[in-house]
Amino acid sequence: MKNPYVKICLLALALLPPAACANGYVTPDSGPKQFYINLNSSNITNQIGFTKLFTYTLGGSYSGKAYCDTTIPKSPHYYKSDTSLPASDYGHGYLQLNEFLDLKAEVWIAGNKKTYVTVPFYNQSNEYFRYSCTPPYVQVNEYGSGSKGRVTFRVRKKIINGVQINDRQIIELYGRLGSSDAGFGPNPMAQVYIQSAILFVPDKCVVNEGQLINVEFGEISGSNLNGSSYPQHIPVHFQCAGGSFEDGSLNIKLAVSGTAASFNDNAFKTNKSDLGIQLTHNGELVIPNVFYPVPNIGNGGSWNLLAVPLANGNKEIDEGEFNASATIVASFQ
Repeated sequence: MKNPYVKICLLALALLPPAACANGYVTPDSGPKQFYINLNSSNITNQIGFTKLFTYTLGGSYSGKAYCDTTIPKSPHYYKSDTSLPASDYGHGYLQLNEFLDLKAEVWIAGNKKTYVTVPFYNQSNEYFRYSCTPPYVQVNEYGSGSKGRVTFRVRKKIINGVQINDRQIIELYGRLGSSDAGFGPNPMAQVYIQSAILFVPDKCVVNEGQLINVEFGEISGSNLNGSSYPQHIPVHFQCAGGSFEDGSLNIKLAVSGTAASFNDNAFKTNKSDLGIQLTHNGELVIPNVFYPVPNIGNGGSWNLLAVPLANGNKEIDEGEFNASATIVASFQ
């Protein structure tokens, strides 16, 4: 027995958890507390500089043991939090998650500190002198550090079409009772993960700010419905964004999708068999389901239509309400 100290420590390792030969290392009961953040497209506005805050919490404290091989007097707990993410060029405590997103992670440090500390950090004291350790360990039933935190995402670059985020760990928290040069043990107290997600930003064109366009003809005569009487203006405003539009302006075409009247392919069907609705733009017919180029600036603009009732062969239409419906659709390249 040339080195009895080593032999004693090895025997202790055979009887105690792996952290036993390190002074103050904290191991939570039942393993590290794990948190999961679900980031999806509904949470993200595709605009550079947009931020979204997510919080996580256990809703209370948890228990653990601080192991020691020599006595530790009453001391604060010290904490460190690691991350594999590089620092973002944006600064302000942000890390770079990928080409499109930054994130800032903050972990709650309890005790008398009672504040969120931005990751990464090392040797953060909770400033709470309550616990001491007599070998082999001290039981602590009120760990609050790592029991909650905040993650703020920031759009660093507009997402085009979509980006996939795989399951990944972004934070680990380690603790130690007492100040020591020995560092921190191998067992994390808390871990935070981002769940797999696809941030999908589709091409989309919004017409009339997404509101229904209603056209009221009011009371009209049942005769002389020849395609020129009782005109109603339909201002169609549109704005396209997302996906392919993020690269710049595209050539946009619009169509009015609907069912043609049985007596005239250039008019839209109504609930009266001999009555249709005819649409024009600048005096030219707008035929059902045909796409027409529209002027736009910044992938948005107006397409002003004119709607008129049209009778089959100039027939007189019986009195009563009539209605028709159609959908404005877009194509682009």
